Amino acid sequence: MAATFERILPTPVRPEQCRLVAEASGEVVGYIAARLHAAAGPPEGQFDRDRTRSSVWGDALMVRASDHRRGVGSTLLEAVEDWAMSRDAATIELDTFARSPLSVPFYERLGYQRHAIVFRKRLT
Repeated sequence: MAATFERILPTPVRPEQCRLVAEASGEVVGYIAARLHAAAGPPEGQFDRDRTRSSVWGDALMVRASDHRRGVGSTLLEAVEDWAMSRDAATIELDTFARSPLSVPFYERLGYQRHAIVFRKRLT
């Protein structure tokens, strides 16, 4: 996490971004970043009706390994959900590795549902 913080902390947070940290005993134990996306357009031009309102994309959620299962991640995610609702976002979307034994059950436990499949083909 330290390398990530050193890279991102000097960059200013824009109004459409949310960056939060969790601390315990004066140490950073978790981090979350998300950004607001404007509505894609009027309903008649959308296949997905949720796109007619703004949405939030979760860019990163990290919790120090020794603090897993202590509520740090869920507290950070709930704070982003509150931030998203205060901006009238219809949804929060994020991605994770499909085979992750930690993150998939974590997100599902918090009410997130699998919604899309991303295909990847390595070219090099």
